[in-house]
Amino acid sequence: MKIKILVLIVLFGLCNGAIGQVISENLSGEITYESRANRYERAKKILQDDALISPFQEYLQVLAKDRFDIKEYMLKFDYKSGTYNSLSKEIAENNLDFYSDFPVASTYRDLSTDSILIHKNVIGESVFVKDKSFSIKWKFTNEKMDVAGYECRRANGVLNDSIYVVAFYSEEIQVPLGPSIFGGLPGIILGISIPHDNINIFAKNVTLKETTVPVGIYDAKKVKNMDSFTTFMKELSSPNPKRNGGAQFNIRTSFL
Repeated sequence: MKIKILVLIVLFGLCNGAIGQVISENLSGEITYESRANRYERAKKILQDDALISPFQEYLQVLAKDRFDIKEYMLKFDYKSGTYNSLSKEIAENNLDFYSDFPVASTYRDLSTDSILIHKNVIGESVFVKDKSFSIKWKFTNEKMDVAGYECRRANGVLNDSIYVVAFYSEEIQVPLGPSIFGGLPGIILGISIPHDNINIFAKNVTLKETTVPVGIYDAKKVKNMDSFTTFMKELSSPNPKRNGGAQFNIRTSFL
C-alpha cells in the first residue's frame, strides 16, 4: 500500500511539472507600465553650472513646480518575444526638453535571436536602433515587494558596466522580459528603478491572456546599431560644447 501511494505521489509530481512547463511555454499577456522621470533633477545634472544662467535658471524654476514627466507604456509579450509601446503622444518641445527627455516610440525584443529593435523619435524624425540585447549583470537579493498584485523579488544589476539598476521580477510569470530593454531574469520584470538617473518604471496592471505580439518593423535606411546611435547623439550635441557633459548623461538612458 505504501508503495502504491509513493508511486501516485511521484506521478502527480511529474504531471504537475509537465503542466507547469506547458503553461510557461504558452504564457502571454499585456502589462501597462507607468514611467516616472524626475525631469527637474535630470535637468540640473545635465546643465550643471549652466543651471545658474538665464534662460536655464527660469526653466528650472518652472520644472520645480512640475517635476515629474509621467508616461504610460504597454508590453505585449509571449515566451518568445515582447513589444513595449508608448501610449503617450507628447514630443519634446525644445532642445533642452529633447536632451532631458528623449522619447521612445517602441522597443521590440526577440528572445530567439537575442536581439532588440528600438524606435525613437528624434526631433520629429524616426530613428531605429537594431542590435544585440543589452548586457546586464544581475545579483539576486532576498528582498521582496508587491507590484501590481504580484510578489516580486529584487535583483540589483549593472547595465553596460556603468548604470546601476534595481529590478523587481515575478517568478509567477516565467518570461525573461520586462519594460523597455530590461530582461534576463527568471521571471518578468514588473518594476525598474535607475536611481542615479531619477527614473522609475513600474507595472500598473497585468493581464494574462492570449496575445499577438507585434513584430518590430523598421526602415532599413534609418537603422543604426548602438555604437552609431551613440555617435549620432554626440554629434547632435556638438554645436553646444558646454552641453557635451549633458549629452553624455542623456546617452546613458536615451534607450528608455
